[in-house]
Amino acid sequence: MAGNISITIGSNTFTLPLAATNAQIGSALTRYARSLGISTAGTNAESMTAILEHIRDDIRRRSKDAQLADIEAAQDAANQATVDADNPL
Repeated sequence: MAGNISITIGSNTFTLPLAATNAQIGSALTRYARSLGISTAGTNAESMTAILEHIRDDIRRRSKDAQLADIEAAQDAANQATVDADNPL
C-alpha cells in the first residue's frame, strides 16, 4: 500500500502521495533522520515526532532568517535614501 505525507493547517489538509511501499518510506525516513542527527533508537512514533519537530524548527528558523533579511533590506534602502537626500552634491 502506498503512503502519503500530509500537513493540516486549520481546516485545510495538503497531501502528497508517495510512490513507494510503507517499508521503503520507513527506510527513507530512517536515513533522513540519521542524516540530520536525529536518533532513530526509539519507537516509530518517537522517531516521526522527532522528524516533525525538526521540520517545525527548520521552518521557524528559516522564516525568521528570511523575515530579518527582508527587514534589513528595507532598512538599508531607507538608510540609502536618507544618505542620498542629505548629500545631493
